[in-house]
Amino acid sequence: MRMTRLPGIHHDANCVVVQGEASVVLIDAGTSWYQALQVERILGLLDEAVQPEHLLLTSRRYPFSGAAAHFVERWPGLRVHVGEAGVAALETGDFFSTWANRYDSDMPAVRAEPVADMDIIALGDGGVQAIALPGHAPEGLGFLVEDRSTVVVGAALPRADLPARLDLPGASLLDHVASRGQQLQDGLQKLVGRYPLLLAGCRGWGLLQGLVLKPECGCTAPQLAKAAIDQQLLLVALPPCALTAAGRRDRVQFVRRAVLRPSPSWLGVRVWRLRSLRRSTLSLGAV
Repeated sequence: MRMTRLPGIHHDANCVVVQGEASVVLIDAGTSWYQALQVERILGLLDEAVQPEHLLLTSRRYPFSGAAAHFVERWPGLRVHVGEAGVAALETGDFFSTWANRYDSDMPAVRAEPVADMDIIALGDGGVQAIALPGHAPEGLGFLVEDRSTVVVGAALPRADLPARLDLPGASLLDHVASRGQQLQDGLQKLVGRYPLLLAGCRGWGLLQGLVLKPECGCTAPQLAKAAIDQQLLLVALPPCALTAAGRRDRVQFVRRAVLRPSPSWLGVRVWRLRSLRRSTLSLGAV
């Protein structure tokens, strides 16, 4: 399997080309401004007889879907997939909810098929799995390319230093936080499953998450936090605490203890880009 990211031009989203033994999948199309150039870039990656079969859209938004109609004109057998809530907007060319009007552009209508959470597009030697990521739009999706340990999140995180726009039609801050938190928790659970002798579990809410180290793991949370700094990841060692329904006072005291008296058994995580001293959009912390 081969995976190639074509960086977006101007306002265009990145287009990701995933080539398997039996099929080729495109993830996001970009705007209609540079659609002809985008097609030429894709053709440069494919053998002459190969045509992409699926276009997976992370969002209905124009920077991600605007060129979809042109792609279908170039490859008539191409099937366009988007979250169910975005199908009608694409098929009617809704320039408002796709935000094409923001770019002084029309929204070319295109036939689309709904794709749901956990759906898999087979490629022969692997697949691409849809992951529901609502927030920036009700139909928001990410696409997991497991063979590459990569999730293409598109509109959910346009750039590492630029969080998703949540002031667009249909956007929801609460849905965005919940979906990012679920994605983060799923990743931490996989770490726990991969290292059962070291990690006892993970816990938290939303983007506030923590990992619990086993006493017999051979290192303390402060030691692990120190080692992680060498990898430009800032971890915070926090003490264990069982949160009950005792009220806010206990929670405040817990946070105070977490800051003043780090413990070897708790590892909270807060991610920064240390090189630029710019805080990342992803943060973890123990609760």
